[in-house]
Amino acid sequence: MCSTSEVVAAIVQLCAIKARGCPGASTIATALAPKPVDVGHLAGALLRKQGDVHDLSVAAGLLTDALRYEPHNHMGWYNLGMARKAQGHVEEGDRHLFTAVTLSAAAPVLSYSELPLGI
Repeated sequence: MCSTSEVVAAIVQLCAIKARGCPGASTIATALAPKPVDVGHLAGALLRKQGDVHDLSVAAGLLTDALRYEPHNHMGWYNLGMARKAQGHVEEGDRHLFTAVTLSAAAPVLSYSELPLGI
C-alpha cells in the first residue's frame, strides 16, 4: 500500500503528463498508485477545480474513466457534473449531479473497510 505522499506524487505526475497530452499517462498512473481509480478521481477533481478549458476536458476524461470502474462513487459523479457544467454542457452536468445526489443518499456513512466489526 502506498503512503499519502506517494499517492499525491502520482496525482501530480499524472496531471503533468495529461497536460502534455501523453497517451501513456494511464499506464504510468497505474504503476504509481495502488488503486488507479482513486488517482483518476483525485486528479479529475483537482483539474476541475483549476477551471481551465483544457483542464476541464482532461478532468472530464479522467473522471469518466474512473467511473467506468467505480460507478457508485458519488464524488466522482459530482466532480464530473461540475466539470461538464463548466464546459457549457449544462443538461449533461445536471444529470451527473442528480446521479451524485442519488448515490450519496444511498451511500453508507462509513465504508465497509471502516466498520467496527470487532474481529
